[in-house]
Amino acid sequence: MNTAVTFEYQTNGSVKMKVTGKLIGHKARNGLDLLKSVVEQGHRDIILDLRECTSTDSLGDAILEWIHTQNGSLSVNVMKSIFSTNVISAFN
Repeated sequence: MNTAVTFEYQTNGSVKMKVTGKLIGHKARNGLDLLKSVVEQGHRDIILDLRECTSTDSLGDAILEWIHTQNGSLSVNVMKSIFSTNVISAFN
């Protein structure tokens, strides 16, 4: 499975970040940079779709850690993968 990180603006104003494949390395780093950019543009309602994410490394985990450090300034709905880790479940 190829890795992809996509962003989709929803009609209700939220932004959906969808991850397919492995969230590792430069793809994870780019995904975090894009997420930060979306938030800097004023979007605070985020849907993080990890249902097709097969694994993460420390860079992929950094996305979840960054969300956690926003101290409640974001509204994040995590759609968990069947391969969820304790890191992901900590956000629900």
